[in-house]
Amino acid sequence: MAETVPLHLAGNNAPVAAEVTLEPSKVTGEIPAELSGQFFRNGPNPRTGWSPHSFAGDGMIHTIALDGGRARWYRNRYVRTPLYEHPGESASRSPSTPRRAGSTTGSPPPTPT
Repeated sequence: MAETVPLHLAGNNAPVAAEVTLEPSKVTGEIPAELSGQFFRNGPNPRTGWSPHSFAGDGMIHTIALDGGRARWYRNRYVRTPLYEHPGESASRSPSTPRRAGSTTGSPPPTPT
């Protein structure tokens, strides 16, 4: 029996493997000349290729630059977080994870005033 790939990891939702910067060679249709600037999209993109949920794992920013009726370039970059540096590691093991009050591994809880 074949494994079912979760929706957040399949088709158009599948993780993007590489960071790229591309200049389009062809645009189908027209881009209005009045559109000028950059369009940003951020979303999940697990660097390891798997995550238990669409909100878990690394993020990626996608950008398209538009100017004068042309798409100038497309870029994508991972969001650089502590988990990016340690793929597959639990967020609870990350050095930047805030500790809860009373945690035995963090600072003692604050003293009420």
